[in-house]
Amino acid sequence: MRKWIAIVVAVLAVPQVVPAAEAAGTLSTPEAPVEAPAPRMPFAHGEKLLYEVSFLGVTAGQAELRAENARDDEWRFFASGRTVGATDSIFGLRQSASCTVHGEKLKPELCLFTSQQRKGLKRREVRYDHATGEVSERLLEDGKRSEKKRNFGDEGIHEGVSGLYLLRKEFPAIGETMSFRAIRKGKAITVEAEALGRETVKTDAGTFDVVAVDLRIITKVDKDAATHARVWFTDDVRRLPVKVAVDAPVGSLVATLVAASGTLFDAGLARQ
Repeated sequence: MRKWIAIVVAVLAVPQVVPAAEAAGTLSTPEAPVEAPAPRMPFAHGEKLLYEVSFLGVTAGQAELRAENARDDEWRFFASGRTVGATDSIFGLRQSASCTVHGEKLKPELCLFTSQQRKGLKRREVRYDHATGEVSERLLEDGKRSEKKRNFGDEGIHEGVSGLYLLRKEFPAIGETMSFRAIRKGKAITVEAEALGRETVKTDAGTFDVVAVDLRIITKVDKDAATHARVWFTDDVRRLPVKVAVDAPVGSLVATLVAASGTLFDAGLARQ
């Protein structure tokens, strides 16, 4: 149960763009409206997504995703979460993650993780050298420090947060599959995403036309690890993850979107 936020993350007033009005009194044939160029990314600087997380049908926590465009080729993604209510009185869990990524493939450069609960504090720092394929991991847990370095080659590798945003950008067509490599407990795993079909999902943030995507870890992992999730993304250029369901060994975890701000539509960078 203490890893529920990490699981959900690994796997989470709309202005319209309207063509200028036709000049009064003109006798010429109106020109067709000029379409705005498609945005390079499905997310905008300042995008914030808020979620309610339930465990076995009972509200257990809150989570948030944020995106910041530091420079033209650099983004920072943030994820955070906490237990609430009766679950908080038992676990008192607070977790946060951030990833700085570069380029069109959103390759992670530095990812930071913090997990705090009643039993103690855990911090993790991961640095990527994509030129050499080397990944350096520093860990602080129970007052003990450790550091490991591994080489994963030049195929590229992601963390849960950067992998989610990469999926939004490289979204597969319905019936097709995309995959990327990620890290779990210092080992490279392959995550496969298959777009299943269109549905409608209703949350506190509204009713959305979505595309359901199955996420599967197809590499052998620990027997107590979650290996399957389903994410429902909005069927528009934003690809907002409005619902996430994880088949965890301890039971079903579901995160649903309750509020969204700073999206492409809010920024006026895409059509509604």
